[in-house]
Amino acid sequence: MALSEFGENQDEWPMTFDNDGFVSALTAEGKALDGGISVHVWPNDHPPPHVHILKKSEPDSEYVKINLETADLEGDLPPWADRRQLRKMQKLVRDYHHLFAGWWEKNHGDVVTLLA
Repeated sequence: MALSEFGENQDEWPMTFDNDGFVSALTAEGKALDGGISVHVWPNDHPPPHVHILKKSEPDSEYVKINLETADLEGDLPPWADRRQLRKMQKLVRDYHHLFAGWWEKNHGDVVTLLA
């Protein structure tokens, strides 16, 4: 059933499975914030630990990815974000680190410590 619905590349499925093969999460952990942005940890994501920050008015593919261990930007800034906004997002990740790291640990099993 899952192969029919989501295809064969399990890394891209919108869900995660426990060790017995049962679905453990269907959607991302997330928090909506002022300014139309939201922060998410995807259950089927890959290391290193990170969050995706999306802006409501922009396509989901144009997100900011911030490392949870260093609070550094991973990849490039999308067109809607500038360096000033990046600094605010990095502060947000530091301020809410306990929450976001908890989401990562819940979905991926890895304990995350902020080194920055």
